Amino acid sequence: MPTGTEQRLEDIHAMLQTGHQSIRIERHSLVLWGVTAALLILFVNDLFTAIGFNIRWHKIVAGNLFIGAVLLGVGICDFRLTQHKRRQRNETLSFVQRQVTKIWWMLAALIVVINIGANFFDDNYLFYGITLVLVGLAIYISGLFSEQLLDWAGILLMLIGLTLLAATLPRTTQEWISASVFGIGLPLLALLIDRPALKQSSVKIGVTTLWLAAVLLPAAAANQLIRPVKQPVGALISLEDFSQRPETRTGEWIVRLPVGTEIPLHLKLSGYAMEPIDRRGPSVQLSQPLDMVFVDGQPDGRFRLGEGDWKLRRYHSRIHVWRLSPMINDDNRLVIDLRARVVATNR
Repeated sequence: MPTGTEQRLEDIHAMLQTGHQSIRIERHSLVLWGVTAALLILFVNDLFTAIGFNIRWHKIVAGNLFIGAVLLGVGICDFRLTQHKRRQRNETLSFVQRQVTKIWWMLAALIVVINIGANFFDDNYLFYGITLVLVGLAIYISGLFSEQLLDWAGILLMLIGLTLLAATLPRTTQEWISASVFGIGLPLLALLIDRPALKQSSVKIGVTTLWLAAVLLPAAAANQLIRPVKQPVGALISLEDFSQRPETRTGEWIVRLPVGTEIPLHLKLSGYAMEPIDRRGPSVQLSQPLDMVFVDGQPDGRFRLGEGDWKLRRYHSRIHVWRLSPMINDDNRLVIDLRARVVATNR
C-alpha cells in the first residue's frame, strides 16, 4: 500500500503525463469541418444574393451571421463527438488538446471577421487564400503536438493558399479549389492521418501527389461544367416594343438592347466636403448588344453580352474610382475629373 505522500506523487505524475501526452485529431473532426466549409463556399452566395437583399450591408450581415451560426453549431457537434469517442476509449482531453482546440476556434472566428472585412472593402480575391493559409496553420500546429502525420498536410494547405494569393485566378475558380480542398481534401486526410506507412518519405511523396490530384482535378472539372445558368425560353423583343405594349410584360421575355443604346446614369456623390445634388447624370453607351430576361415585367438577373453565355447577376456591383482630380476648365470653373470602373462583388 502506498503511503499518502507516495499516492500524491503518483497523482502528480499521472497529471503531468496526461497534460504532456500528444494530441489527437479525430477523423470525424476533419470530415465535419471540411464538408461544412465546402457547402458554405458553394451555397452561401446563392442563398444571400443581390436579388434577395437590395441593400448590400443587409446581405453582408445576414450572410455572415448565417456562416457564424453554422460554424458554431459544427464546433459544438465536433466537441461532443470528440468527448464521446474519448469516453469510449477511456481517455480524457489533455491540457494541450484543449489549448489547441481553442486555437481552432479562434481561427474560425478570425476567418468570419476577415470575411466581413472582405465583403465591405471588396478584397474578396484575397479571402480564400487567407482562409486556406489559416486552416493549414491550424493543422500544422496540431501536427507539432501529435504523433499523427499532420504537419505535411498543414504545409500543403498553406502552399495552396499562398498560390491562390499570388495567382490572379477568377473568383469562381478560387471557390471551386477551396471547396474541393475542404470537401474532398480534408475527408481524405482523415483516412490518412493514422497510417504508419506515411512515415516513409517515398510513400509520403506519392500520397501527396495523389492527394493533390484528387483535390485539383475535380475543382478544374467543376469549374468548367457545373453551375450553368438556366437558359431563358422567352421570346426575343426590343426594349421599345416591350415598353410600348403593356400586355407583353407578363411571362418571360428576352429584351435586347443593341450596340449604341444610350443609358443615363443617376449619380449621387457625397463625402470629401461634398453634398449630393439629385439630378440626371451623364450617360453611357453600350459597346456590345445586351440581352436581359424579364419575368412579369421585372428583370430576374439573367443577362448576356453579344452572343456569349447567359450569366446571372448574383452579386452587387461596385464602382472602383481610379482617378478623382480637381481642375479648372476653360470657363474658369472648378470641375472634377472622375474616372471609374464598374466591377461585381461576390458578397
